[in-house]
Amino acid sequence: MPRATESQMKRARQARMVGIVMAATMILWLGAQVLVGRIGPGGPGASLNLQR
Repeated sequence: MPRATESQMKRARQARMVGIVMAATMILWLGAQVLVGRIGPGGPGASLNLQR
């Protein structure tokens, strides 16, 4: 089997990094959703009038 070229290796590293960033972003987003669900509508920032 032929060895990968340097550009192929670079592209593979970039793709791996993109996957890691996407996974970390999803975990952070899901954690925020759980936290908001636990805090509920009367949590921090409830006194802010964000609805018009």
